[in-house]
Amino acid sequence: MSSTLLAAPTGARSMMEEMLIAIRLRDEKPKDALPALPVRPTLRRRPPSSRNSLPMAFKGGSTAECSSSGPDLAKDKSRPEPREFSNGSSVKDRSEKSSMAGPVDEKFGYDGCNGFVEEEASKEDGQKVHPSRLDDLENLVLKTKAELQQKEKENVALLQQVQQCEKKWSLFELKLKSIEEMYQTQIDTLKVNLATAQKSISASDTVKQPLKFEGAMSAEAQTPEETPIKHHVTESTVADDRNNVVHHLTKEFEQQKQVFEDDARVLSEVNSGQSGSVAKSIEELRNLTIRYEAWRKEYKVRLCDAKASLLKLGKSEVHKSIRWRMRSATFFLDGAFRRGSAFSKLVLIFAASGGALVAYADARTDPATEPSQAAPKKKVVVLGTGWAGTTFVRNVDSSLYDVQVISPRNYFAFTPLLPSVTCGTVEPRSIVEPIRKIIRKKGGEIKFWEAECFNIDPDNKKVHCRTNTGTNLERNGEFLVDYDYLVIAVGARVNTFNTPGVVQHCHFLKEVEDAQKIRKSVIDSFERAILPDLDEEERKRTLHFVIVGGGPTGVEFAAELHDFISEDLAKLYPTVCNLVKISVIEHGGHILTMFDKRISKFAEEKFRRDGIELRTGYRVVKVSDNTITMEDKLHVESSVSYGMAVWSAGVGARPIILDFMKQIAQGNRRALATDEWLRVRECDGVYAIGDCATMSQRKVMEDILEIFKFADKDNSGTLTVKEINDALEDICIRYPQVELYLKSNQMSNIVDLIKASKGDVRKESVELDIEEFKNALADVDSEVKNLPATAQVAAQQGNYLASCFNRMKHCDKKPEGPLRIRELGRHRFRPFRYKHLGQFAPLGGEQTAAQLPGDWISIGHSSQWLWYSVYASKQVSWRTRALVISDWTRRFIHGRDSSCI
Repeated sequence: MSSTLLAAPTGARSMMEEMLIAIRLRDEKPKDALPALPVRPTLRRRPPSSRNSLPMAFKGGSTAECSSSGPDLAKDKSRPEPREFSNGSSVKDRSEKSSMAGPVDEKFGYDGCNGFVEEEASKEDGQKVHPSRLDDLENLVLKTKAELQQKEKENVALLQQVQQCEKKWSLFELKLKSIEEMYQTQIDTLKVNLATAQKSISASDTVKQPLKFEGAMSAEAQTPEETPIKHHVTESTVADDRNNVVHHLTKEFEQQKQVFEDDARVLSEVNSGQSGSVAKSIEELRNLTIRYEAWRKEYKVRLCDAKASLLKLGKSEVHKSIRWRMRSATFFLDGAFRRGSAFSKLVLIFAASGGALVAYADARTDPATEPSQAAPKKKVVVLGTGWAGTTFVRNVDSSLYDVQVISPRNYFAFTPLLPSVTCGTVEPRSIVEPIRKIIRKKGGEIKFWEAECFNIDPDNKKVHCRTNTGTNLERNGEFLVDYDYLVIAVGARVNTFNTPGVVQHCHFLKEVEDAQKIRKSVIDSFERAILPDLDEEERKRTLHFVIVGGGPTGVEFAAELHDFISEDLAKLYPTVCNLVKISVIEHGGHILTMFDKRISKFAEEKFRRDGIELRTGYRVVKVSDNTITMEDKLHVESSVSYGMAVWSAGVGARPIILDFMKQIAQGNRRALATDEWLRVRECDGVYAIGDCATMSQRKVMEDILEIFKFADKDNSGTLTVKEINDALEDICIRYPQVELYLKSNQMSNIVDLIKASKGDVRKESVELDIEEFKNALADVDSEVKNLPATAQVAAQQGNYLASCFNRMKHCDKKPEGPLRIRELGRHRFRPFRYKHLGQFAPLGGEQTAAQLPGDWISIGHSSQWLWYSVYASKQVSWRTRALVISDWTRRFIHGRDSSCI
């Protein structure tokens, strides 16, 4: 019998004895005789096999022992041990032994947990029990056994439920223990930080002047020491306000600390079993959680109010000698004491320095990981804040990497509008956005240093930088920065082709500072031309403006200069306006050769109508202070005098790129060579984007054997048209020149390509060997072209590279690129593909030439308004959009500004 059966009550056994005695007496004596008092036999009772308590699961997870009732149990314990009959007759067991379980059966008086009754009767002088009575008794016993077996099944089901409850209780105890530890940790942390805050507050009372909050508590720029801030609050008022804020937050902290201690005590009692009711404790725990969440939401509002108050106090800071205390406090608080819990991710940190209380809330920390144990982020160093670098910084996920930006200029410039800056159509500050504003929109997780990188060490993964804004201990302003990934986006400089005198006597149009110098030079030329001591020839030379280079930048500047002179300066300098001459010198046969021929032809015709001289087919060989020497295709030299010259004849590599290319055996190139994933060849973890690099597309003929094996799935040594078509998609992704060749030759698929190389192909079963396959793809590599050095290309490369960095961990496990041709598996990412979105060429007179995707050409005033809308929308912020649009509106109403500022 199971050890979990209940003990049978003594009352049931007594009733059975009385029934047996009554049956025996009735069989012995006749009905008319008076019954003699019989000797009451003593029944032998087998003790219960087990009285183990059964753990029961009550509501709320409590346990109890399942046992018999109190009074019956007492009787059973007080009953003496059973013995044989006094007359010594034999004992015969007339009832079978049975195992019975279940509650007490009140009808028959049996104990349902034990249910084992042994009947003994003494047969004196051959007396026998009547058979009918014995049958009744046996039927009664059988009926009771059947009912008790049913109860036993119910008891087994109950036992299973008890076991499930025990498992749930064990899990609940573990949760209670973790919650208790969490609360105790928070209490200890709050105590330590409160002590630190009170100590700092006491120390700061000696400071007479308020503090300025830096770092996370204030976004204000530092005030130069030579220019103190004037404040209109007295020292006593500031001190009182400061003390009120600190006192209020300290009181709130003490109240919530007491709440934490009370809650932790309740959890400790529940965990140790001291709580009176487990169900009640669970309800208290649920209410505790609700109160904790409500207080968390309320306290966030209080933290915001406290930050605003402290920031207001910090704005009146004039004492510079104690700034280092705020910097050290901010650095200490910037990553310390970040914790999570099962109910919330609230982070509460109190610290004070100079009468300030700083509170941080961080919801990004992993609850299971401490900051000290968290894996460090990979360090990504970005060189440059041009189109490529700024686009990368704006799109990269700074929560995944430690991003650091290094650039000699602390702003981003919208370079397509630089020609408009040269003539005052747009102000220079309207097209620049401070890089720190861009970083601030990323949550302040990106660091920036205004310095110039002058050396890259790819072996040790370090970059050498030099700054002019400060010096180190050696007074040379140099420092080292290590990296895990390096993104080179330093741009390019103007390519002079080593022409003598260009650097000394020509203006460039590459930076905002260049545009400002050109604007001043134009105005100075007019002011010099009207001086009374100049003759006619000298005035003509002074007002002769020469632009070297017929590309988009040179043509746009020439158009802007012509509009500036004819619309604004002609009114201010009427005596010399007829002496102005604008010349464009281009080495090629036409200007705007990268545009459609229709646009190039229209631009040349318009320039001639406007009086702009075009000298195509000439190459400048020398530049002096007032003369430009050039030669034609027949090498015949000629010279022209000039007053101002602008060189816009191409781009070249910067000195740092030239030195770096020599280190990695790329010294004979004009720019860094990268693969289709923008990785610098032969360098680990180095990427190059923008004008400083050029993407080298791998040639099809270099990998023709691998491509053939890749497409030959059955290793037959020949390719069928079907096999080629099956592999064509992966081939086009890896070698985009194949797709371009098909489109340029109006071939719909590879079948047309085979027709052009071999002949008519009608069936897919036609096979090609390796030589025929080479002939079919012989001219494909002619479509490989280098990408132009434009802002559009740089922006797309920065966006692509940021996307790759954001998905790097995911793509390491699940590559998204095409199948590898020379190796097994897939590439991590799809190769970079430049998507041409169109280009504009403003030609002056409110007319612009536009070449949009799909070979759509538009020239005229409608294209000018399209140019306005596109360039305004491409600004990096709403501030610059508003400024640029306002400058255009001002120019329509009031004209361009002619001052030299």
